[in-house]
Amino acid sequence: MFPTCGFKNASTWITIFILGAYTIFVLVCWEMCDSSKIVSQILSSRLSGILKQNVTIYAADTYYHDPINADLVLQTCPDVKKFCRITHFYPDASHADAILFHNRNFYETLIQTPFKRTTLPLLKKLRKPDVPWILWSIESPSNDKFPPEKAMLEKGLQADVWGSCGRPAGACDGVLKQKEPCVLELIRPYKFYLAIENSNCKDYVTEKFWKSLDDRMIVPIVMRRQTVRDLGVPDSAYIAVDDFETLPEFIKYVTKVSNDKDLYLKYHEWRRDYKVVFDNGFSGWCSLCNRIRDKQEVMDNRKSYGDIDRWHSFG
Repeated sequence: MFPTCGFKNASTWITIFILGAYTIFVLVCWEMCDSSKIVSQILSSRLSGILKQNVTIYAADTYYHDPINADLVLQTCPDVKKFCRITHFYPDASHADAILFHNRNFYETLIQTPFKRTTLPLLKKLRKPDVPWILWSIESPSNDKFPPEKAMLEKGLQADVWGSCGRPAGACDGVLKQKEPCVLELIRPYKFYLAIENSNCKDYVTEKFWKSLDDRMIVPIVMRRQTVRDLGVPDSAYIAVDDFETLPEFIKYVTKVSNDKDLYLKYHEWRRDYKVVFDNGFSGWCSLCNRIRDKQEVMDNRKSYGDIDRWHSFG
């Protein structure tokens, strides 16, 4: 009879070996598949030393129709321009330190002006009493299931609709024409501006709102107060639809403000002490170049998001 103890020991060792090999395989896969560690390895390899000698930023698209380059976006920081390269050459994307898509199109602060001149007296002469408000629609309406513009008109809002969704605005139609003098001439007779965006996302505030407060000197109407509340704008500078329980109540209030000169001017009293300041729209690029150049800055503040749509909508 053949002994069996040796065979059992060999079988046990084979089992242990297989389990050990499998464990090592799992650990290696886990290590290699950990996205955060992969990101760290890539960053470490790209950012050797405390400061990089050169920084490359790939501009994935244009600023509206204008190409983004260093001469345009780094004009306020010539020292940064010496080491920071802005490119829209596609092959550069594979080794760029950052890839950017269209810089922001809104502004975040209202600061006190040192000058004591005010535009408030001008408003008493510019507004016609028989033309209460305006809807300046230069892009597609809201893509929500409840389009507010249509609902307001159906509930009795007396609005003039201009642009591609209403009366032809001619040479003044389009977002690129918003600085043209003819836009101011068209808007000047009106008291209110429906500054409703085509997407209701957190912090999404465009020129519709800011230009209304600035040189158009008109009271903007927004859908939600919370959207602009944290931007440093006085609450008395605009009207929010969600302050009212129903659309008829909102329309009734706007009509009341339109017919009451003193009440209307209260929405412009902030102009005595403040004004909208449009700082250089590209100043953020200078800061970005400096921050990307600093390896420690990049490593300490990196973040990743698994759901881009949710991040874009809710932060």
